Amino acid sequence: MSSIISILVTYNQLLLLQINQLLVFIVKNIPLTSAKYDITSPKYKKFTVDKLPVIKTFEKLDYKQLLEEYITTHGKNKKPVNPRGKNPVSPDTICPRCGAPHIYIYDNVGGRGQFCCNVCYLHFSKNKSDFKTETLICPFLWTCLE
Repeated sequence: MSSIISILVTYNQLLLLQINQLLVFIVKNIPLTSAKYDITSPKYKKFTVDKLPVIKTFEKLDYKQLLEEYITTHGKNKKPVNPRGKNPVSPDTICPRCGAPHIYIYDNVGGRGQFCCNVCYLHFSKNKSDFKTETLICPFLWTCLE
């Protein structure tokens, strides 16, 4: 039994010696200070992160003030919408952005739920209650618009 243990111990020492020789070879022949990846390579270009989107906040407007501005710029009053379809806008409908009454709102899609305000030009749905207060805009498109 003691001969097996002594053989295993010598074999273990031989393995440790080879490990040390391999470590010396790695240190001499493989430089550790060089860059692992070529960052300028097109392969790694797809891993870059885009700019963050521009957050455009929802601004609450006053339809009376917008109508006054229209009068000063165009020299005439903005006419209310003349409903011509079989789906008139109900009197309880108001614009969520500027608060314009139903006479300035028209049915945009023929009775399928989308309305458009003629004062602030907002498209909205009457049934939709979770009106977003901000919108995300592409940063590349935003720089073109400015």
